[in-house]
Amino acid sequence: MSAADSKTPAPEPDRASRNGKRPKYSVSTMFFHEYTLEDILRSALGAGCDSVEFWLETPTFWVNEMPKDYMSNPDTAADRYLKELFGSFPELSPITVHTPVLDLNPCSVNPDVARVSTLWARRALITAHNLGAEVLTLHPGRRTAKRQPGGYDYLNLCRFLDSVDAAGKELKAKNGAGNAGVMVAIENMQPAINALLTTPEQMKYFLDGGVDGYFNNYDCEAKPDDIAFRYLKMKERLPVKDDRGFQNEPLYFTFDISHALADNGAKAADDAIRYIDMYFDKIVNVHAGGAESGRVHLPVSQSPAAREVLKYLADCGYTRHVTLEIDDLNLGKTLDLKEKKEFIAGEVGLLKAIFEG
Repeated sequence: MSAADSKTPAPEPDRASRNGKRPKYSVSTMFFHEYTLEDILRSALGAGCDSVEFWLETPTFWVNEMPKDYMSNPDTAADRYLKELFGSFPELSPITVHTPVLDLNPCSVNPDVARVSTLWARRALITAHNLGAEVLTLHPGRRTAKRQPGGYDYLNLCRFLDSVDAAGKELKAKNGAGNAGVMVAIENMQPAINALLTTPEQMKYFLDGGVDGYFNNYDCEAKPDDIAFRYLKMKERLPVKDDRGFQNEPLYFTFDISHALADNGAKAADDAIRYIDMYFDKIVNVHAGGAESGRVHLPVSQSPAAREVLKYLADCGYTRHVTLEIDDLNLGKTLDLKEKKEFIAGEVGLLKAIFEG
């Protein structure tokens, strides 16, 4: 790691994939989105994976099997079905979970959208806990307007993370497991005019730890040019800061290589590696994929830059989850289930060559 960005390593997570000298090779269930969860898990196992990243929005669950009261009811038949299904594939344990993000935005200026987005993240934490998942990945949201994020947007992000943290504490009190036994990890986003957390520096406040309430301690004055915050009474729409002094549970990092490589030109790999230099000890999941000309989630096999970043991770001794997050629309043709399994098998073979030599 670079000397310039070195700091005292974060404490080891309570639960982490420690499999000697190699990570857990995983794939997002959304890559197989057309198929049943059972077919997806069987295909992932057949492709050489030893974990999966379960998106609640996988259509056969989200559309077909999830009951209408799933968000409000923490003990549904659907939970028991998921636990039984994932339990029948012990070779893929422990899994990771991704919070719902489609059509959602926890930083929305529409209070109903922000509220529902936060409730779904809290419910995803319960699902992750019920399934014995190691990691729950969160998206940070975005500014609603196509403009640079300002103080109001970052305060909304703080409020969102504090709410998820509170949900973890509630599960801890109920079950006696630290942060519900799940590592909550924030994901870096690809550059966009209204995106949050698109550089390593923007993640520093959230990943350095030791914060007594993200919302209570965020310095709004860091962005004095935020006209909306200063002149449109945005402060009046936010809750009043308090003095509860609660300490947030550690927030971990899902490092999305494709997002880090997007729109960064010839030095893309160097810029992506800065995330590793600054936050290696916080990374508990890696989304593996390439980027080119604004397109993201390309196959690792088609991205020399992605392979360079993965090799750097391997050289640093990374042994936790590496999740293939690849958009099947980037493959040039429609693949059936067998073809998708064979494709992922090739990508997993490439990961093994990188991490195991």
